[in-house]
Amino acid sequence: MPVLTSLIALSVLPNQATAVNRQSFNANQAWTMVSQMISQRYYARASRGVEMQRILSKYADQAKSAQDEEAFAAVMDRMIPEFGDSHFDFLTREDQGFYVFNQLIGELMNRDVVKLANIGAWFEPVEKGYRVKMVLNGSEAEKKGLRKGDIILSADGGPFQPVSSFVDKESVTLKVMRDDQEMTVQVSPVTQGAIDMFYDGTRRSAKIIERDGKRFAYLRVWTMIDKKFHEFMSNYALRGAGSGTDGFIYDLRDGFGGRPEGFYEPFFAPNYKIEWDMGGTKSNQITGYSNPLCVLTNEGTRSAKEVVSAIFKQSGRAFMLGRPTSGDVLGTSPLPIGDWAFLEIPMVNLHFEGQQLEKNPVQPDKMMDKEYDAEGNDLVIEEAIKHLLEKSKN
Repeated sequence: MPVLTSLIALSVLPNQATAVNRQSFNANQAWTMVSQMISQRYYARASRGVEMQRILSKYADQAKSAQDEEAFAAVMDRMIPEFGDSHFDFLTREDQGFYVFNQLIGELMNRDVVKLANIGAWFEPVEKGYRVKMVLNGSEAEKKGLRKGDIILSADGGPFQPVSSFVDKESVTLKVMRDDQEMTVQVSPVTQGAIDMFYDGTRRSAKIIERDGKRFAYLRVWTMIDKKFHEFMSNYALRGAGSGTDGFIYDLRDGFGGRPEGFYEPFFAPNYKIEWDMGGTKSNQITGYSNPLCVLTNEGTRSAKEVVSAIFKQSGRAFMLGRPTSGDVLGTSPLPIGDWAFLEIPMVNLHFEGQQLEKNPVQPDKMMDKEYDAEGNDLVIEEAIKHLLEKSKN
């Protein structure tokens, strides 16, 4: 089952949204839409046109003979990896990523949003079940002690599914494996827009770390898919608790992309203080954040986050900590297949300073072999604090 890839560009085709519907699934119609979209919009349709048509021809009969949506999606899951590109996926209502695309398009086009039942964790399939790929700050998953890397074996005694296991449930008992040890975790799902889930995690991540008389701001931006994320980041760094601190830890690990604009500019702007007096009500504004900056990356740093990482690395503005980024940087768009699926196609190639970022990860200044210790403490954040303490002494 696929997982969500990142976004860098967006173009929506509203006239395609109702060509297939869930009430009368038609495999021929669905395949016609998919094959036409790929043929017309795939970013390498000129340079890899012969190969593209070979792959489409290979899977055409399988797709057209699919008896239901699940079987059709299974064909797509076999076909798409043959292209070898990031930002290429087929997502149904059984995939968490479906709900991100649904909210994105719903808000752009003023449509109803299909909400996601969740515990603030993201999952990827593995042999024994589903691995926890990320745990959002302040989420139910974090509160109940789930960690990145845990394997979910079952839910309420039955097979676990990332979406349906939480639908219409007030409480779910998960069987979890961690380091060959099994345990049970009882969680209480919530239902909300998928983008809102990531926004809540971003807001809740903001904190001030005090160490040896110094104050460091921390923020984990989980996705760059909506302007409200960079508005929150900017307000936190320039007007909120993050301003005036001795250093900033900007965590870009895991999550998904979006668009890079707005997510780096505050850290390059000059630092001047503006005071506003509105009839005795005073407020301050800092024009830019110029104190030491640490940027954290790993193999889950994708797409637009990689562009932002490359800007910080190339400029030398930040000290980069963690692991190399994923090297998944192509422009994409979610294209609706009726109301039951989204086809994500890589449509735009991207170069940074003349170098293609796809398959070329951004390298950190300091490599960290481990992210967490046995107790779940974040070793990368601790290393960032050490670096900022050393910088603040100078």
